[in-house]
Amino acid sequence: MFSLWPVRPFQTELTPEVGLVGKRAIARRSTGPRAKVQSEIRKVTALPRDTPLWVMLELKTGKVPALIDTAAQFSCIRSDVAEFIYLREEPCSFSSCSVSCLLADGQRCEVTNAVKLHVKLLSFSWDNEFKVLRGGSFPAILELDFMDRTTLLVDVVSQKFSFSFSPNFSGTLSLEN
Repeated sequence: MFSLWPVRPFQTELTPEVGLVGKRAIARRSTGPRAKVQSEIRKVTALPRDTPLWVMLELKTGKVPALIDTAAQFSCIRSDVAEFIYLREEPCSFSSCSVSCLLADGQRCEVTNAVKLHVKLLSFSWDNEFKVLRGGSFPAILELDFMDRTTLLVDVVSQKFSFSFSPNFSGTLSLEN
């Protein structure tokens, strides 16, 4: 089903028992990659309430916190979050890419994988491509092109966001959406 799934980059991050009992069996247990990713996502949701520019992207199987970053080169998702989404059997398609970027901390990064996900904000949804990053502080980052394509409007002062095609229908810029 997922013939383009990039197995090589994620093999070193999985526990040895994945090869013995299978990815889906590990995902259903409370230990292993799924539990680790869930605890990492929970750590992010414990950020101070006044942290600006956060939205909760809805997927078919759950929500992922995403930082809106107008200086980002592309939308991206952490590799452990992408793996978690794959293990939860979220509809997604992986592809190869070759992108070099400079991270916010000044490190150079080579990106070799991308994933296309169907994401939802409020009651509106889009297919969006995310570059898969190893590590990082944020589960997902939305860049300026995403804002432009979706006509996402951000009001930092009131901590709200809306869309230009539906300005009266708005959400809150926090992790508690």
